[in-house]
Amino acid sequence: DDVEKGGGPLRLLRIRNPWGRKEWSGEWGAGSEVWTSKLGAELGHTRVDDGTFWMSWHDFLCRFTVVDVCKAHEGWHAISVQAVSAENDPAFEVEVAPDRGASSSSSWAYAMSLQPNKRGLCSERFWYADVGIAVYRKGASKTNGPTWTPVTGRLGARERVAQVELMFEVGVTYLIRFFSVTGFKAGPPPILRLYSARPLRVRPLRAAPLPNLAPALHSMLLPSSSPVPNVQEGTRRGGSSDSDIKRRLLPLCGGALVVCRCRGGAFVLGVSASPPPGPPLRVWLRIRSGRVGGVSAMHQHPPPPAPGTEHGSIPGASLHEIPAGRCRVLALALALGPSDSCSHALEIATEQACDCAKLKGRGDRLAAAVDEDEVAVVNL
Repeated sequence: DDVEKGGGPLRLLRIRNPWGRKEWSGEWGAGSEVWTSKLGAELGHTRVDDGTFWMSWHDFLCRFTVVDVCKAHEGWHAISVQAVSAENDPAFEVEVAPDRGASSSSSWAYAMSLQPNKRGLCSERFWYADVGIAVYRKGASKTNGPTWTPVTGRLGARERVAQVELMFEVGVTYLIRFFSVTGFKAGPPPILRLYSARPLRVRPLRAAPLPNLAPALHSMLLPSSSPVPNVQEGTRRGGSSDSDIKRRLLPLCGGALVVCRCRGGAFVLGVSASPPPGPPLRVWLRIRSGRVGGVSAMHQHPPPPAPGTEHGSIPGASLHEIPAGRCRVLALALALGPSDSCSHALEIATEQACDCAKLKGRGDRLAAAVDEDEVAVVNL
């Protein structure tokens, strides 16, 4: 509610503790002296400890870090299916159940991965795995196996729930795949929870071959109708964001490195803007922890060279090649602690390895690149 105070707007929120007791005791709380009789009567303020209280918008932002929204639609259908095993990536086939009386050819739905609750397991140093969701659409193929086209997905953070929102079309088979970079936890496998406007049919898959995860990752990190994102040579260095992904562009001759930061992790992609069959984009790349106290699981392919075998001007860097017109995930880092922590960081150093004419005569700039422009510290 907005009320007037001193000629300006005062933003107050009415909050209820679901336990029915224990309230905010600061300004605008039940016992606060800032209340006037007129304002209290207008907003229904009482001094009873019933779990309902008022806070200023400023105090709310300072003391709450996460707001969960319960999307409860009247008449919707819910189904929960446990994965067969967490040894391999759990997967499920999903279809819209036949309904002759339905007026729509599709069903709005939410798909969630639910990990076992950590409540009561604090003494065992238990924490959630980085479980993500990838959704594919099944298509016909002239070969023996079907084709699977990525539809949507969500990169995993170390949280109990990962969720995507999508539309399931009638007569189409979908595959929902859970994946984890650092590996699933021992114990019960995660659960698929579906909440949909129309009934759905779900079948857990047992040891079935799964579609390639790379195209799904690319579609999550760099949404585009083209397999190669629109990266123009010489684009200004900077950042952009949409949905849950924040991006930083490091332009190179003939392409770019794109650092995609999501909740709890960061991915480094190499994008070649040269049309096939042009030369590959070749870059030296090194990643490492950027702050003390921030522990990350880092993966890079090819891995860093052994000590004493380094090449190039960046110690500990690996040489990566991205084919012309292609995009590849070169490295990633995932926080090993809670995703709410801001202490994790990733330091990226890169240098281009090519004889491009546009780079000739800029030896001084390239020599300083490792210590200046081309080092990015990315908070996880």
